[in-house]
Amino acid sequence: MTQSYLRKFLAGACLLATAFALTPAAAKTQDPIYEMRRTLFIPFGQRMTVFEAPLGMCFLDESQYLEGQVINQIRSQNKGSGGGVIMAVFADCLELAKLQQLPQLMADGPSLGDDENNKAMLLHEGTISWLEPKAGPLKGVSMTEYLDKREPAFRDDMRASLERSFKKFGGKQVTKLDDNMTASSFLGSPDTYSFDDKAHRTESVVSITYSSHNELEYVKYATTGVVATSLIRNIPVQFTISSTAKKKADKSQRQMSDLMDRFVAQQVALND
Repeated sequence: MTQSYLRKFLAGACLLATAFALTPAAAKTQDPIYEMRRTLFIPFGQRMTVFEAPLGMCFLDESQYLEGQVINQIRSQNKGSGGGVIMAVFADCLELAKLQQLPQLMADGPSLGDDENNKAMLLHEGTISWLEPKAGPLKGVSMTEYLDKREPAFRDDMRASLERSFKKFGGKQVTKLDDNMTASSFLGSPDTYSFDDKAHRTESVVSITYSSHNELEYVKYATTGVVATSLIRNIPVQFTISSTAKKKADKSQRQMSDLMDRFVAQQVALND
């Protein structure tokens, strides 16, 4: 999977790339940059949960204009994929800082001829989703029972989710925001994705890793990512983490799998 300027996103198994670009014009004034958040409390119905972002990553804040637009677009594109409801989005802290700074950069004067300075790329990101919100917590279901049920078909479920999203949102999508700002997203064709042969399993997670290669606007991108599921206070939750780089992937599938194992184990422990 690749992106336009880039913001990749995996919803269910749908890897969506989304990015924000500013044209040389007046930009919307943004709230002052807030302190980066690595801890987030999320209400799943009547149950409050706490999550810690992976090292070097920060949660997006819906109250901030651009970040709210990112989250809204991702949620919209996720509908119909089977990936549940996205509750939180996190991204590389430095890449997120660039997104926050774009309005001020433009207010100081657009960098004519320097397109890279007029856009923000979120190449390393992840999501936390609530699967089956209407069903609520799974009463009387243990972690082992839940993972036993999900593991056999998890790989096929993720591929099917990707295919559903591609049929609905495939190709490049551009959304115009205020003051000549645009949000671009790109979903690669399912045949550009390569999934592991079978799901990976630990005592707290079932996951599947993938890789994808695409070309957009004459630039080649390589992505590695992982999607996983677990129970958090008996609530089925889905997690995604992905990493994209130009030409050659900067993370191996084994590295992404290990990262997800540690990440989910931490969330389970925090909410025990």
